[in-house]
Amino acid sequence: MDFYEVNMPTVLASKFPANVIPAANGLKDILTLIPMLKYENNQEKALNHLAKLFLDMNFAGEAYRAAKLVPYGKYRDASAIVDMIEKLNCRAVDINLEIITTCNLRCPMCSNAGTTGKPYDLNGKIMPLDVFQGVWDKIKEFTDTLVLVGQGETFTHPKIYDILDYVAPKPVHIDTNGNVKLDADRIVRSSIKELAFSLDGVDQRTYERYRVGGNFDKVIENIKAVTRAKKDFGGGPIISLKYVIFKHTEPYVDEARNLVDELGMDKLKFVPCLVHPTHSEKLIKDFLPYGAVKNRSRIKYVDFKNLTLGLTDYAESPHCIAPLSNPQIKVNGDVTICCSSFEVVGNIFENTFSEIWHSEKYKAFRKEILSNRHQFSDCRACSREHINLGHILDGTILEYPKPQEPCEESTLWIENLKIDQEYVDYLTSNNLFKDIEYFRQMNVIHPDVTIPNGFRYGKDINGFRNISIS
Repeated sequence: MDFYEVNMPTVLASKFPANVIPAANGLKDILTLIPMLKYENNQEKALNHLAKLFLDMNFAGEAYRAAKLVPYGKYRDASAIVDMIEKLNCRAVDINLEIITTCNLRCPMCSNAGTTGKPYDLNGKIMPLDVFQGVWDKIKEFTDTLVLVGQGETFTHPKIYDILDYVAPKPVHIDTNGNVKLDADRIVRSSIKELAFSLDGVDQRTYERYRVGGNFDKVIENIKAVTRAKKDFGGGPIISLKYVIFKHTEPYVDEARNLVDELGMDKLKFVPCLVHPTHSEKLIKDFLPYGAVKNRSRIKYVDFKNLTLGLTDYAESPHCIAPLSNPQIKVNGDVTICCSSFEVVGNIFENTFSEIWHSEKYKAFRKEILSNRHQFSDCRACSREHINLGHILDGTILEYPKPQEPCEESTLWIENLKIDQEYVDYLTSNNLFKDIEYFRQMNVIHPDVTIPNGFRYGKDINGFRNISIS
């Protein structure tokens, strides 16, 4: 079975994340051409080659910046890249479509829970089947995959299986919390390409700490039903487990691997806890993974005054490719450039998708975000991964623009977070000695914290069966 530990990569000495390394030949070519960008002469040919290499490696922002420095029409590759981005002579890869905003859970960092500083103003909405059909007829020729995602639980839509029938055979991706009875037979016979179960925990205790109102056993039952139906039918979607790395789930990644294997699932995806500066400091401290701070956590600081996140070196790219590939259509028809943006560029009820996709407003945002996403508040507050090219562009004509400096008095520095006495006492009272040992080895327990007398631990975090308290 393949495990895809995405979004929390090991950073190499060159500061390239592990999930970029498969493009090794491209990297070698890029490193060969970089020195040419440090001189005034003979740059244009190098920039043309670099633009093509950047695009092949999915660094669209870098590709665009390099191509724009080449006189238009002088080299085919550079001119084609400029045309692709400015005229958008391409199709959206995935279109995200929100068909419902009601949810059966109350996850603390979600707007549906009412605990965030920026509530979602479309809560409680459902897109009727006939409206969905009209939207789908407008967008189906522009996308390779329909991603049913939004603020709600997709499978609570009363017409979800009729929706799946209508979009077939177009591939569909769905994330589900698995807390609603699923029709496994219809799922495996549909055109769902991947069904991802969000299961952040290995038992009811770890699961319900974030998935408030969720039932761990119900999710397991649904996973088993879909895997059985897939086996009986002889085909069906990729069945994956999406395990969010929170403070309380990070000690249990090995158990998550074992769980996926035992259930016969196809894929395991580790994803980071997404943080927004409108979340309270308490929420961030409660859920942001602490051990990951010692393993190059993606988030460097949270600036509550400027509503800005600072990301670590490998994740602080000023570029984002979402405007090229992943528009979001909300339940009221509003179209935004991605699922994290609140900037509306059109409404699918009022316009065709082509009119929106090629509109002057969309084009302007697309160019500006590809050039430097830091100029937009929504983008500065985004904690999703934006892999950059490390420091290899420093000192060249492609050197990255710097993000704004944080406001010191309103900033929470993640690297300074430590496990406090209250959390250790909670772990102790619940006999969670494995968690204590994990955080001890990560060196993230505050030095003033008192570990309970008699607490014994092994030499490594794999020997938890020997951990006890007397």
